[in-house]
Amino acid sequence: MPGMRFGDRVEAGRRLGEDLRARGLGGEGGVVLGIPRGGVVTAAEVARVLGLPLDVALARKVGAPGNPELAIGAVGPDGTAVIDEDWRDGWGRTRSGWRGPSSRSSTR
Repeated sequence: MPGMRFGDRVEAGRRLGEDLRARGLGGEGGVVLGIPRGGVVTAAEVARVLGLPLDVALARKVGAPGNPELAIGAVGPDGTAVIDEDWRDGWGRTRSGWRGPSSRSSTR
């Protein structure tokens, strides 16, 4: 599926769900998580195709310095931060030198 384009998020979710089903994924005991602001629509279609329940995963986007629309990580409701290590390493930041998300991180 890499490099594919989709008409909309519903089509993307349907096709992803079909691909996952063809790989034998899904089934009893699973759940599909969607991230608000676009991901829930796609996840709902994946859940429908796989016959799984849908839930929502809340996270706050961490924008890149100087480009807050570029997501480089996320912060969960418990404060756990996950930063894209490739991005961080490409900018010369080390794990010990990373200050983490600031209060200026996007809440969208």
